[in-house]
Amino acid sequence: MGMDPYADIRIIALNNVANKVGSYPIRKLVRWFSREFSTPIHVVEDLPIDYILLQYYESQYENMSKEELDEIVYSAVHGSDTSEKDSLANEVEEYQFAKAAEEIVKRKEGTPVEPTDREINPLPAPNISDDEIERISMKFVDSIEGLEDALREAGGLFTEGDEDGLVGVK
Repeated sequence: MGMDPYADIRIIALNNVANKVGSYPIRKLVRWFSREFSTPIHVVEDLPIDYILLQYYESQYENMSKEELDEIVYSAVHGSDTSEKDSLANEVEEYQFAKAAEEIVKRKEGTPVEPTDREINPLPAPNISDDEIERISMKFVDSIEGLEDALREAGGLFTEGDEDGLVGVK
């Protein structure tokens, strides 16, 4: 870095915005959430990223027409450019890794760290018998029809008496 650390930070910020590198897209989402819900950034950074993304996408979709939403659903079901999905997934993983690494460093330094939900309310051990464990099976399917067939075979698909046309699992 040069003599003026603020100039260097401005150059790094300019590069991040221009090239959308590093965890910039995640920080952009955090700033959006902070503005939208009047929540301090340091509080938003502690929220699960999937919660922030859910709020962001819902707010985007709320302003779309039925036709636009149908087009997005069609693209999601029938496939679309996966590079954007992969890029976002990688950014989320990098952000979560950076947060975990930061927490490890804080714990090693003895700095107080906010406990996670799992530390506050650990999940109870499942109460499953050995017979139930032996009956558990997994079947992978590659289409909606395959999923429906697998559910019917397992006796878990129901449609009768379902006036609104929804299909569910017992």
